[in-house]
Amino acid sequence: MTFNNLKRLTDQELLSLYSEVLRTLRDNKVVRSSNNPAADRAEDLACRRFKLTLAPKSMKAYDAVDTNGKKYQIKSRRLTRENKSQLLGAIRNIRHANFDFLVAYVFNENFTVNKIYKISKRALLQLIAENKIGWSNANHGHVVNLRREVLNQYIIKNS
Repeated sequence: MTFNNLKRLTDQELLSLYSEVLRTLRDNKVVRSSNNPAADRAEDLACRRFKLTLAPKSMKAYDAVDTNGKKYQIKSRRLTRENKSQLLGAIRNIRHANFDFLVAYVFNENFTVNKIYKISKRALLQLIAENKIGWSNANHGHVVNLRREVLNQYIIKNS
């Protein structure tokens, strides 16, 4: 699918189109907010793949629950030509955070899945103890770098 005609649109027309795309994705229940679509897309895909039920939007510690009551924190990262970073957003107060698993989706620029990670909270705490997951003063939390080879054992899908 090509979108060569997009180059002919004005900046305002492109932003309006983007807004309409987000609205349609929301109406189709692919995303559940008007924020970063990568985060909502990851939640949607994780719920389908792991048979999870989304938590209410206001839950801070976890995003979804499985049929056994296990809680999942779902994070995402979208790789672009300009930004290949695989750092996830900070996980604050991880030792007391109320989740059992971290599921992380890494998307290609076009939102196709590049990798999926599933890491237990216990494994995350062990990696922190071994200084393999770092602390970010700027973000006031632990920051998981999915590029680290130590995390390869947690990949459950690799494109």
